Amino acid sequence: MDTRKKIIVIKILYNENYPQKPPIVHSTPPIRDVCWDSNGYLHFAIKKDHFSWNLFRKYSNPLVYLIDEIVQKYKTI
Repeated sequence: MDTRKKIIVIKILYNENYPQKPPIVHSTPPIRDVCWDSNGYLHFAIKKDHFSWNLFRKYSNPLVYLIDEIVQKYKTI
């Protein structure tokens, strides 16, 4: 649930070459944010030459950090 008591289902699916490539992250209903498209898929930011997934993939379990980031940013549990 988010802060408005709206139920959001977020699925995280392994992608080919994980963890070098980020997982596929999908929310139902779509989260309204610039990082998410209208179909509910998360797009990892690229700023200059910095790919945001690189921050997570260096950890031994990147999904823990990704989930924590989603929970904090979008106030979901």
